Amino acid sequence: SNDAASFGVVAEAAKRTGSLILGQLCHPGYQASPPGLSERICVSRLPASGKEGDSADPPPTPLTIQQIEELRDAFVYAARILYDAGFDGVQLHAAYGHLFTQFLSAATNSRQDLYGGSFENRCRFLLQVLQGIREAIPDPTFVLSVKLNSSDFIQPESGFSAVEARYIGQQLEVFRVDVLELSGGAYEFPSALKPTEINRQRHSYYERFAEDITASLTRTLVTVNGALRSAARMRQIVESGKGSFVGLARVLCAEPDLPNRIMSGKVQDAKDNKIPSAGYQFLGAIYQLRAIGEDNEVSDYSDERTVDSFMATAKWI
Repeated sequence: SNDAASFGVVAEAAKRTGSLILGQLCHPGYQASPPGLSERICVSRLPASGKEGDSADPPPTPLTIQQIEELRDAFVYAARILYDAGFDGVQLHAAYGHLFTQFLSAATNSRQDLYGGSFENRCRFLLQVLQGIREAIPDPTFVLSVKLNSSDFIQPESGFSAVEARYIGQQLEVFRVDVLELSGGAYEFPSALKPTEINRQRHSYYERFAEDITASLTRTLVTVNGALRSAARMRQIVESGKGSFVGLARVLCAEPDLPNRIMSGKVQDAKDNKIPSAGYQFLGAIYQLRAIGEDNEVSDYSDERTVDSFMATAKWI
């Protein structure tokens, strides 16, 4: 299809030098707030204290069974497009409060049908999408991945219990999920992120969640994320068995070749980021990605003069 051809250009470029590429599929659910949006959806009606976005946005409407089935089919269709385009796999983004998370969490899912109530029911939508993808793409070389974030569930009343974490792990095995990406921990704190008590609590919860869910896995590989910057910490995670490998994100915006530099022994740590707040660091990463895409020099935010120049511009945005 034309969609597959368009994404094929992306896949070919990513794989040109030997890399693998997975496409990440996500739906924001009630978090969606694009300009001109006439309707937002949610898993179930949110309580008055729930996050319903900006007051200018339309209130979210709970999904009907038919809409849930249509969304399931849409995810499966998108995965097939990626496969036809030459992608090596697909990842379902079930973290950061997006739609899959809104189904999983008791804080946002108060449905009284087969998609709500028990934890098994709250997992149903995610598992149906996984099943649909496996049926539509039987090729065993096509990688199927899921991203989960323990910190979405840090509230005691809506958190994953050990039993629930193991249930998810077991179901991922049933549907032959190849890679589980665990995010939400803070293994290392960047210079702009102080190790506050809430971060310590999240880290502790994340460690326990990771141990519970990985204990039930026999074939699914686990990748661990969480502000990783030092080669020593990355090595410790793998050697301790907490992860099959580690995931890097924002540090690669500054140094796309960082994994090769670490593995060759040229460096032991990612470059420091001296931008003074996490929000501005995120904006800085966008600038770096744009520079990479335009084949321009990437700004070095470990250099204070570069940071000063960036902040002078960024404060007006």
